Amino acid sequence: MIREGRLESYNERIARFTSSLEFDKNIFKYEILINKVYAKMLNLIGIISEEELKSIVNALEEIEREGIRMEYELEDIHVFIEKRLIEKVGEIGEKIHTGRSRNDLIATSLRLLVKDNLKEIARELFEFMKHLEEISRKNLNVIMPGYTHMQHAQVITLSHYFISKIQSFSRCLERILDCINRVNLCPLGSAALCGTSFDIDRKFLAKELGFDDILENTLDATSSRDFILEAMNCYNLIAIELSRMVEEFILFSTYEFNLIELGDEISSTSSIMPQKKNPDVLELVRAKINKIISNYFSCINIIKDKPYGYNRDFQEMNPIYFESYKILKEILEIMRIVLKNLRFNYKRMEMLCMENFLLATDLAEFLVKKGLTFRKAHKLVGRLVKRCIERNLKQNEVNIEMLKEVSREVNVKLPEISEEEIRKILDPRNSIMNKNSYGSPKYDSEILEKLMKKSEKILRNILAK
Repeated sequence: MIREGRLESYNERIARFTSSLEFDKNIFKYEILINKVYAKMLNLIGIISEEELKSIVNALEEIEREGIRMEYELEDIHVFIEKRLIEKVGEIGEKIHTGRSRNDLIATSLRLLVKDNLKEIARELFEFMKHLEEISRKNLNVIMPGYTHMQHAQVITLSHYFISKIQSFSRCLERILDCINRVNLCPLGSAALCGTSFDIDRKFLAKELGFDDILENTLDATSSRDFILEAMNCYNLIAIELSRMVEEFILFSTYEFNLIELGDEISSTSSIMPQKKNPDVLELVRAKINKIISNYFSCINIIKDKPYGYNRDFQEMNPIYFESYKILKEILEIMRIVLKNLRFNYKRMEMLCMENFLLATDLAEFLVKKGLTFRKAHKLVGRLVKRCIERNLKQNEVNIEMLKEVSREVNVKLPEISEEEIRKILDPRNSIMNKNSYGSPKYDSEILEKLMKKSEKILRNILAK
């Protein structure tokens, strides 16, 4: 239709190659809405009459009910709707494109799409966080080894482990809210790149479409796609946190760790090895997350060297972006099922807290409180651990005589301490209660409550956009 003036020849193969209709199914409802609002604005500024407005709105509602058809010669959803509108209302429909361009139309539709997608991801993420909260509340008093460098480090609680995830995902919600504030700006009325001679009421368009405000500069309004990259980065950071969690679940479910067991619903077996219980679901989640991250860099490469003004290259960003959204949404749904099907090996967790000197730091801090400098205490306890390993002793077998022996070796004067004090310090449950700095496992219940209330408030603000 739009080719009839400047262009004459047409190639069906080229039309299919350049068409965006396959993706445009995802913005069809936004395009209908935009056309209705734009027609209303054209009526307000005297371009179309009340009767013409009614005819256009009724026809657009018919088009929405009938749905989109893959007429590739029409190139995109904008031309498809305009053509169908003209077929239904005649010459009146030819007025709908007054003062606008496909450039500001697609920018507007994409912002509406991305805004809704971000809201949906925020909802899914918060639901996932509620499952993490449930596990945390049930395991406030369950001790387990904490790791640094994937080596036993110190005693934590199972709730502390899962609350760390909640805190990181709460920041992801904050990023989504921050992102939506920039996404929720209206480009409509910018026309191709420099506005139009018609007195388009851009503030009216923005308000009617649910935007916070307009994007003032018309060139940037039609040229920018940073809002897509920013949304994708929100997805990336959620996905990265999920990937780290998934990797831990895979490791913790191995025979060597044996901290968790994956339920049958989220496991697979081998076609040849009858004993196998494989974490296939988690492995697929891990692989699909790679796609989300690589999609982000694909979109960066599409836009990074494009001059300002609309470029058709931008069209290729849209399905890539949308794929990342769909993958993440599905992963969040799957991970809720995963959490419901985790079984925790509490005995193994507690047993590991008694081994491999997870309480070495507790003993060093105790000696500091008894009068040693931290560096001297660190040296003494480090040598004590070395001697225990040489003699095949566990941390609960340490006694006063061993401490005295080691203190002489490292030339550190041992303070006055009792056997009973050593026993208390080397009890992993006491380790939790002895941590006084705010944010340690001792405060898990309080911090969990605070994080979930804060996250729920952030979600409400996101959904209000």
